[in-house]
This record gives sequence, C-alpha cells and structure tokens, in this order.
Amino acid sequence: MAEYKVEDYFATAGGFAINLAVVDQTARLALTGIPTNFVVEEVGTGNTTSPTMKVWKYNGGGISNNANWTDVTASADCTAAIQAAVNALKLNGKGGTILFPSGICRMAAGGKVSEDLGASGSQQGMFILKGTGDSAIRFLGTNDVRLQFFNSQTIICEKLVFLGDLTSLTSTEASIAHLSFGGDISIVKECLFYGLGLAHGTAKGILWMSNQCVLEKCQFRGTWGNLDPVVYATAIDSFVARDVRCIDYGVYGTTSYAKGGSTGLNWIKVVNTGSTNQIPGSKFLCEDCTFDEGADVAVSVTDFEWAVVRASNVNIPGRAHGPEFIRVHNVEVDNSNFGYTSFSGIVGLYVEDVDTARFRNIRFFSPAGETSADTLSIQGTTRKVIIDNCSRGLATRLPWILQNDADAEIIVDGVRTKGGLTQIG
Repeated sequence: MAEYKVEDYFATAGGFAINLAVVDQTARLALTGIPTNFVVEEVGTGNTTSPTMKVWKYNGGGISNNANWTDVTASADCTAAIQAAVNALKLNGKGGTILFPSGICRMAAGGKVSEDLGASGSQQGMFILKGTGDSAIRFLGTNDVRLQFFNSQTIICEKLVFLGDLTSLTSTEASIAHLSFGGDISIVKECLFYGLGLAHGTAKGILWMSNQCVLEKCQFRGTWGNLDPVVYATAIDSFVARDVRCIDYGVYGTTSYAKGGSTGLNWIKVVNTGSTNQIPGSKFLCEDCTFDEGADVAVSVTDFEWAVVRASNVNIPGRAHGPEFIRVHNVEVDNSNFGYTSFSGIVGLYVEDVDTARFRNIRFFSPAGETSADTLSIQGTTRKVIIDNCSRGLATRLPWILQNDADAEIIVDGVRTKGGLTQIG
C-alpha cells in the first residue's frame, strides 16, 4: 500500500512538525544541546484555559541570546502539507496511508482538509491516517470541519494525538467537527483527544456517517462544551466502542470553563436519524469503557435493533442518565457499574420504547445521603424488563427505585410484576 509522508510536503506546501517537549523561556535559553528541530515554549498557565504556545527556531550564535531565535509560530501551519499528501494519495486511486511525523503538526485557524476520496471514480480501497504514537495534530481557532474524509471503502485513523485550542473563551470556541468520516467502514483506534472545544451549538469531536464504525483503545480528556456529543454517529449498521476512556467533560460558561454536567452533553451518541424503525440487524456494542465526570449522558442509543453494554463503568455521569436506550428492540447490560451525582432526578439506566431489556450483574451506587436518584427509569411503550443479580451500593441511603411510566412487565430475580410499579426496596 502506498505511503505519503506529510513531512515530504513541508518544503513545497509549508509547515513542519515541532518537538513535543514544552519548555518556558528560561529553560529554552538554558538548553545545553543544540536544538536540531524546533522548540515549543509555553507562555502563561491556568486551570481554565490551555496555555498559549510559541514555536521557536534556533539560528545559531549562542542559545542564551534570545536574538538568535526566530519566532515561527505563525508559519508553522501544516494544513497545506496535509492536503498535498491527501491529493497525492487520491491521484493514486487505490488508497494508501498518510503518515504523520513525530511532533506536533499545527492546523491554523480556518485551516481544514476535506476530501471526497471517491469523487474521481470508484471508492478508494483503504485510506489510513497514521501517526507514530507521538504524532500530534493541534487544531487552532474555529472552522466548520477540520479533517473530513468520505467515500472510501475503509477509513482508519490510528496512533494520533489531537489537541484542541482553548486559548480564548467564546461561544464559538469549536469546530463543527474535529474529525468527520463517511464511508463503508470507519475505524479510530489508539488515539488521544485532549482539550477539544465543543462550545459551538453543533460541535462534535468525531462525526461519523459510515455503515460500520469502530472506536477502540482511545482516550478523551479535558473536553469542554455546552451542547453536543463528543462522539456522534448517524445512519449506521453497527457501532462498536471498546476500551474507551472518557474523562473530564467541562462546561462552557460566559467567561470561563468549569467541570460538571449541563443539559445536552453526551460522551457517545448514536442515532439512526430520521427513522422510527430500526435498521434490520443494526447493532451497538460498548465494552470495557469508562465514562468519568461531566457529561449528562454517558452513552445514548436510538433506533437500533440490538444494544449491548458490558464490562463498563460510569462514574459520576452528570445530571441526567448513565446509558440511555430509546426505540431499541433489544437491550442487554451486564457486568457494569453505574454511579450517581448528588443532583436530583438523575437516572442510572434509562429505557424508552424498548421491546425487551435485560440487566444482569450491575452495581448501582451513589454518594452518601443521596435519596433522590432513580436507579432505573422505564418509559414509553417499553414491554419487558428483566433484572438479575443487580445490587445498589449504600442500600440504606439509596432505595431501589423503578420509575415505571410504561406499564411494562418487570421481572426482578425471577419475581414478576406489571404496571404502576414505582419502587422496590
């Protein structure tokens, strides 16, 4: 498979990869070795915004003299080089790999790469965005979509770090989508997403419009937003999230960002849009995942035939629900833990218009003194809920509450009941 190195296009298209090492000015002027690449200098600190970063090139003549350094921050944009590599791959017509070098490739404000990989003929075979494990792309400013690729049989993004831009606090501090993939099969694996700004009303971290989507061995940390999901997939046959860690979803305010939930925030939201009937055979799987702090809903699944969550943990999900399932034929959740915040009205599990839901080996827990949370909310036309070997931590403080507005048949450890049930325990 052909490989196209982004760095090969730096000379003609501009840009360069900068060292991942970050120093302050004092450390930069006291370096003992001669810098062979570029040095990143951190300017300012704070826990509500990312520090401003400058990129410096050493020109020789004495490291300790600041006059011998050139500030190349503004000229470090790699957008054109990434686009040039993609253009070369597309001309090949057979797919290939875009290789990112070690270091940070910067995409300036307004910079984006959007490519219809199948526009010149039949779909490309396989399109891969690949890093070395310490390769990073830093998105600066705002734009509609930063990296968008579609009409390829298979799209893979692996071993890359994506860095957001939180240096200013505005309601449009976001891209509409940092990554957007459309094709037959789309896979994102072994990637880290840090500091993504999602304050724009329609912002997404990853926007998927593919038949089959896989998110594997990825981490999302330090995300900030006020409305939309971090990962959003629509009109798909299958979605798999495996070994995913989502940590620290903060809320945009008028002058600052703060950790905590707010209405509408989702870590992962999967919807078969525009359909009140599930796509036959459509499946959702969330396995060995952790959702920790901030978002309203850890996982939201709508209009699927099957939805399975297993071996996953939701710790302090926010003000609304852990996993929620809406218009799903069959739901299975097992061997998982679901925690609560101290907010009133939150729900450990939420089902609405579900045919059959099975919950096995689940532990629900809440902070000491919390009595207002619902362990399970059953809504709409849900028909049957089966609960086996589920427990609730701090049982003397948190009743086992079933909010049953669906008149569903409920079987708890083999004991059957139906209609009007509001509380067990």
